[in-house]
Amino acid sequence: MPMAHATVGTITAIAAVYILLAAGTGLLPEKFGFAKFVLWMRRVQGLWWVVLLLAFASYVRLSIRDLLRK
Repeated sequence: MPMAHATVGTITAIAAVYILLAAGTGLLPEKFGFAKFVLWMRRVQGLWWVVLLLAFASYVRLSIRDLLRK
C-alpha cells in the first residue's frame, strides 16, 4: 500500500505542476497546452484525495501491524 501511495502521489504532483505551468505561465509551447482547466484541476484534486486516503490506510495498516506484534 505505501508503494501505491508513492506512485499515485508522484503522478498527481507531476500533473499538478503541469497544470500550473500550462495555466499560469507561458513556459509551455502552445501545442502542449490545453483548455478546460477546471476539469483537469478537479481531476487532480480527486487524485489528491486518493493519495490522502492511501496515506491514511498505509498508516493504519502499519500501525495496527506493529501494535499486534507487541
